[in-house]
Amino acid sequence: DIYRPNIPIVYNTHGYENIQMLEKLNDYVDVYLPDMKYFSPALSKRYTGKENYFDVASSAIEFMINSKPYLLGDDGLLKNGVIVRHLVLPQGVNDSKNILDWFSTIKDNAYINVMSQYTPFGDIEKFPELKRKLTQREYDRVIDYAISLGIENMFYELGVDHVVIGGQTMNPSCEDIYNAVCKINAKIPQSITYMSRF
Repeated sequence: DIYRPNIPIVYNTHGYENIQMLEKLNDYVDVYLPDMKYFSPALSKRYTGKENYFDVASSAIEFMINSKPYLLGDDGLLKNGVIVRHLVLPQGVNDSKNILDWFSTIKDNAYINVMSQYTPFGDIEKFPELKRKLTQREYDRVIDYAISLGIENMFYELGVDHVVIGGQTMNPSCEDIYNAVCKINAKIPQSITYMSRF
């Protein structure tokens, strides 16, 4: 038998996994942390040499989700489950949207972490599109799309203290805005205080 500590075991993976291998590991893993890098076969072939990245990774992630149902402990920590990671790339908004379309079909059974920290590094002369950081506008477009799909089990980086989500219409109420301002201990303008009385 393999020793199991008294804390959840997290399996951090690139996502391009063989299901037979996952079946062997599954009893020793509590939380899966797979990447979902690319949807487009052309992009995945360009960056990894593997045209079938999405097909393989999506099958592996679906296996992970089916074998590790989401379980939050009394301490608020994840004890079982899957957190899919996706790094938005420069000029990659459409590919990220396709990944979010796929994730929206499993959104109630896993979390997704949509990341913005791409940094140009290493030998990327063959990839001129990767010679810059992601813009805030590119990242915002991806997050807005995720919200429009109703994805709530999501971690994302907005560089703000609190996000006000306005539901289906994306229009938060005055009360939503007022409550958000109160949560961040900000000075409340008189006009907002007045509007909140209605």
